[in-house]
Amino acid sequence: QEILRERPKWKYIQVQYVHLLIDLGALTPAQKLIEKYSLQEDLDQRFYGNQAVKYIKWNDSEEAEKLLLKNSHSQDSMLKQRAKFDLIMLYRKKSLMNKVLQEKQLLDELDKEFPFWLQEAEADALVASKKPEDALLIYRELESKHQLYAKDYPQSFNLQMSIFACFIDMEHFEEAFGVLEDINSYIGGLREERGLLVNNYHWVSIR
Repeated sequence: QEILRERPKWKYIQVQYVHLLIDLGALTPAQKLIEKYSLQEDLDQRFYGNQAVKYIKWNDSEEAEKLLLKNSHSQDSMLKQRAKFDLIMLYRKKSLMNKVLQEKQLLDELDKEFPFWLQEAEADALVASKKPEDALLIYRELESKHQLYAKDYPQSFNLQMSIFACFIDMEHFEEAFGVLEDINSYIGGLREERGLLVNNYHWVSIR
C-alpha cells in the first residue's frame, strides 16, 4: 500500500498486491483493485479459481457449481484442471456420489496422478454406491502412502475408519473389528488439549 501510494502506476506492485489479497481470501477488495487497475488479463484466472473455492466454503453450492463449470472450459490449463478437481470435491460435499464418480472417470481418461483428497472422494463415492471392494483398494493404497508421507496424506484414523466401514459392508466382521483394535492400540483413551489430559473422543467412539 505504501509503494502504491508513492508509485500508483507500477503494474508489478499492483499485481503482487492483488495476488496477496486473493491468497488471503479478500476477494471483494481484490476484485475492486482488478477493475481499478485494469488487471483482468493478469489476474482473472487465479481470481475465479479462488472465488469458486470461497463459494464452496460459504455452502453456496449453486454459485460454486456455476463458476466451476465455467472454469472447467477455460483456455488456462491450470485453472481448467483446478476446476475439475474442485468440482469433484463440491459434489462430494453435496453427497452427489454418482457425479463424483462420473467426473473422476472423465479425469481418468486424461491423467493417472491425483491428489489424495481426490482419491479419497472417489473411494467415499464407491462406498456410497455399494462398491466397498473397489473403495477398499483405494483406501489401502492411501494407507500405504500415508506410512511413507504422513504429512501429505489423511490421518491414519480417518483412513482406518473408512477401511472399517468397507469391511462391515462386505460383512467381513472379523477384519472390521481387527481394524478397531489397531486403532485403539495407537490412539489411547486420553489426549492432550491445552496442557490437560482429556478423553480421546476417537477412542471413546469405538469402544
